[in-house]
Amino acid sequence: TSKQIYNDFLEDKFVTNTAEAKLQEICDNEIIDFEDYYLIPFKCCLDSKARAFQYKLNHNIYPTNDKLCMMNIIDSAQCRNCNDTETLTHLFVECVETKLFWVDLFRTAGPLSGKNNLSVKEIILGIPDDSNDPQCKLLNHIIIMAKQHLSFVRAKKTKTQYN
Repeated sequence: TSKQIYNDFLEDKFVTNTAEAKLQEICDNEIIDFEDYYLIPFKCCLDSKARAFQYKLNHNIYPTNDKLCMMNIIDSAQCRNCNDTETLTHLFVECVETKLFWVDLFRTAGPLSGKNNLSVKEIILGIPDDSNDPQCKLLNHIIIMAKQHLSFVRAKKTKTQYN
């Protein structure tokens, strides 16, 4: 039928958007159902700023130093804490100071959440929840608030100190 031919034509034209491709690369090329991850901030946060913040992470448009340097807005792509290149994963997962922050957070919130640590994908995108589990909503809310805190500390343009 013509409808099937049209659908086949559209499938050939569909290309994964660059943000999703980059996030899949960050997550070791794991197949990700992004629709589930896009809903997380709406399920666990009432605050529109938190939702907008997570939107920027989900769509890989958060202004890290490497992106700002490529746009000639700042001179250096280096992290203020460790002098590595500041990328999305570096800022929220890999930086030495950030790792200490997550360890301290899960020392405190781990018993409440039932988790000891998080993967890169869970930190950047969140934890999808099909069953509307309140504990999962709480954990996603904590993760988003923690990332907002890391962003706030970075915006103050000081070295991060969590201990």
